Amino acid sequence: MYKGKKTYFYNGEILWEGRGRAGRTLIYDDEERKSWEVIIVLPGVEVIPERTFRLCTNVKKVIMHEDVKRIEFDAFVQCFKLISVKLSRNLEYIGVCAFWSCSSLTSIFIPQSCREIDRWAFRYCRQLLILGMPQNIQIRDYAFGNTLLMTKLPFSFAVDEDENFSPEDEAIAIQWVKTINDENAFALHRACSSFNPLLEIIHT
Repeated sequence: MYKGKKTYFYNGEILWEGRGRAGRTLIYDDEERKSWEVIIVLPGVEVIPERTFRLCTNVKKVIMHEDVKRIEFDAFVQCFKLISVKLSRNLEYIGVCAFWSCSSLTSIFIPQSCREIDRWAFRYCRQLLILGMPQNIQIRDYAFGNTLLMTKLPFSFAVDEDENFSPEDEAIAIQWVKTINDENAFALHRACSSFNPLLEIIHT
């Protein structure tokens, strides 16, 4: 439990408060959603369905068990106060608009298992810092559009989540960018203007 935070557990069908309240069906009511602050996705959940946690405007932290493989359309759209997301190490797919306009999200580590980040998945995540990314991944149009930050040292896919980055990661980053499928994946991303090799590779 997170001290001072209203923690809720999700098992794929029902959600319950961490203090032992009986499980109940998810309530798709905007007022109800405002009380959720920490969400923990439990073992056995492989898919977070579309719009499951949309407009949870006070959620600050999400932790996913390693069973999660897919995050579907609009799953966390407009969770404006979401700061931290712990993705499953077995995650394979991040859906269209999955984290769209999560404007407080500060960093994300995309696990090696992830094979696709769909359109607009992190668009308008204006403070986002990418800590890691697989080498072979499909990144669709505007997946990271309209963000202000991308990475302190450009992408690296050869490090663990808790390892530090080094200047050598830049060479790895440039090689990785060649695998991007859609030229608009980072469109309107302000960091691109100061990282010319990235721009050149995306648009050639």
